[in-house]
Amino acid sequence: MSIEKEFIELRLIVEEASSQGDFRRNNKAMKSLQKIFKNFEKDVESASVILSDLLKHENNCVRAGAAAFCLSLKIHLKEAEQALKDVAKKSDSKIVSFNAKSTLEIWKDQGYLKMYPEQK
Repeated sequence: MSIEKEFIELRLIVEEASSQGDFRRNNKAMKSLQKIFKNFEKDVESASVILSDLLKHENNCVRAGAAAFCLSLKIHLKEAEQALKDVAKKSDSKIVSFNAKSTLEIWKDQGYLKMYPEQK
C-alpha cells in the first residue's frame, strides 16, 4: 500500500473512531500516522509531493491531517492554513471541525506545531 493510501485509510479510521468514541482504535491509528510523519521528516521532498495532493482530498479529516503535517514540517504553509480554515467552517463533523480550528489556533499562538513530544 502506498504511503498516500495508508494516510487516507488511517485518517478515515481516526474520523470514524473519534465519532464513535473508540479511543483504542483512534490511538492505534494515530500511532501509525506518527510513524508516517517520522518518515516524512526524513524525506521532506517526498512528503511535500504527497501532502500537496492530500491537502486537496475530498474528505475533511484527511485534509485536516495533511494540513497539520504540513504545518509541522513547515511546508505548504498558506495552503495548509487555508485547508484548516475551510475544514473548520465546512466540515459536517463537529469533532473534525473543532480539531481543525484548534490545530490552527495552536499553530498561530505558538508559531510551530509538534506532531509528537520529542519532535525538534
